[in-house]
Amino acid sequence: MDSLYNGKLHEEWLAALPDVQTSVPFDLVEATAAVFRVGSHSHGTYVPPDDPTGVDDLDLMVVVVPPPEYVLGMKRFEHADYKHGKLDVVIYDWAKWLRMVVKSNPNVVGTLWLEPEDMFLPLRSWGGPLGSLVLSRERLLSKRMHPAFIGYARGQLHKMTHHAHQGYMGEKRKRIVEQYGYDVKNAAHLIRLLRMACEAFETRYLNVRRRLDANDLIDIKRGLWSKEQVIAEAEMLFARADKTIVDSTLRDEPDELLVQRAMVEGYKDWWDWREFS
Repeated sequence: MDSLYNGKLHEEWLAALPDVQTSVPFDLVEATAAVFRVGSHSHGTYVPPDDPTGVDDLDLMVVVVPPPEYVLGMKRFEHADYKHGKLDVVIYDWAKWLRMVVKSNPNVVGTLWLEPEDMFLPLRSWGGPLGSLVLSRERLLSKRMHPAFIGYARGQLHKMTHHAHQGYMGEKRKRIVEQYGYDVKNAAHLIRLLRMACEAFETRYLNVRRRLDANDLIDIKRGLWSKEQVIAEAEMLFARADKTIVDSTLRDEPDELLVQRAMVEGYKDWWDWREFS
């Protein structure tokens, strides 16, 4: 076995790889340090496309270690996107991903708290700095999460209630917005983010898989909550987050020394492996 947690996600990644390769100027097979299944699948809130309100994609986040010329030389790579049909892939350079972890970006810091089936890590990743970060993930949660998560949630609230038909919306999603009078997908993101933040402030644990409230979130996505119900719940959660962060035992800042060491060692270890493999 050359990878850890290499079940269905590994198969999905291999199927997507030839198409995703077109968005990256180097060999993804050699450069891929991790593939994370993110979005509704990782939250346990996926609504299939045959459902009248199903607009969810298969979202993958890929972390790569580019060849040295893209880090130390004149070439540059930080991130790329690939979207086709229901497949939505974002690819981050190792350093870019780590900087976003340190900033407590909700989508990125959550990758360290995924279920095993939502991670594909080559064994050389698991045995190196990336695996160490997963094992030390609590040291990367901090009170910096408050502005990051709450700010992102306020953005979802704005999108939910100011539902101009942005270009990113497909026709089905536009019809759902018109039917319910608000964007139910943004509403579900809003409530999920706020609940995750409050839980983390109180327990120092980031519950990405929504075992206790997945049904609530799916109900919101299906338009079973009124806009007024969503806003009332959000206002209660904003207040709870502001209160609980004050007494939280989270670190004031994430362990940046841990991340700095991982960043340097990650590049070095990966390039050494490529040189001698």
